[in-house]
Amino acid sequence: RSYERLPAWHAACAASAGAGWPVRVRASGGGLVPQGPGLLNLSLVWCTDRAEPTQTDGVYRGLCGALEDALADLSIDASAQPVHGSFCDGRYNLAVEGRKRVGTAQSWRRVGGVPVVLAHAVIVVDADPQSLTVRANDFEAAAGSGRRYRAEALTSVAEAWRAAHGGATVPPDLPARLSRSIAQRFARLIPPLVAKET
Repeated sequence: RSYERLPAWHAACAASAGAGWPVRVRASGGGLVPQGPGLLNLSLVWCTDRAEPTQTDGVYRGLCGALEDALADLSIDASAQPVHGSFCDGRYNLAVEGRKRVGTAQSWRRVGGVPVVLAHAVIVVDADPQSLTVRANDFEAAAGSGRRYRAEALTSVAEAWRAAHGGATVPPDLPARLSRSIAQRFARLIPPLVAKET
């Protein structure tokens, strides 16, 4: 929400929407996160006994640990770490060799009077890191935030898969395989609900 205080915020949003990238403000904090094809969003929501954040590090560690295991199923290494120069940087990015491929966020609030937690991850599956970084930098420049991101700070699951398999062609079902692996990890907690586009 801090972006909404930027003098050029409304003009930057209008320009971005005109280019086919509408802007939405999220309640979970953090910075700019591009969305679109080749990105996978994972959202976990559960009731809790209080709306004030407690044990947030534990939530992040649990989320990152399960995602690390899901990626390992595809022979892809990752660990939680900050990545300087990546958009929406934080201590709980999943990255390898200083390149981010997963970002995470968390929000605690009341919904209908019930305290709930949202733990969220955005996974760069096969989107082009260079293109995402250009889009992010264009918006930051238009909004006048002064932030700038490095394309080399970002990677994708597809690039990691290719590197882990000696440069082999990425299988077309990689996104589906990753989704299945993630669902299997989190299904131990709750049966997954997969949102389908209509």
